[in-house]
Amino acid sequence: MIFTSPPFMDTEDYGTQSDSMRQDWIESFVLPFIQACRSRLAPGGRLALHLKDVKGAPTFTAYHMAALGAGFKQIAKHKYGRSWTQSVYVYSTSGN
Repeated sequence: MIFTSPPFMDTEDYGTQSDSMRQDWIESFVLPFIQACRSRLAPGGRLALHLKDVKGAPTFTAYHMAALGAGFKQIAKHKYGRSWTQSVYVYSTSGN
């Protein structure tokens, strides 16, 4: 199992960044990160990501789409937190 909390990207000013800069972040960090997780997990392995979306930086969407594209299947979502919406998303390499 891999459990991680990638950067929420809420310390940057995304109001001035273009869509191409966000796409660069996805291609240079998110996709390779998710692919590395997938390559290190045995069949039936789990990936748990602590995520929240931040205004102007769709963190959940980027990681979720990358995980699905790498062959993961979402099997659970655990919400928590009082002052903001954040969740732990659990993915499986085999869907079990």
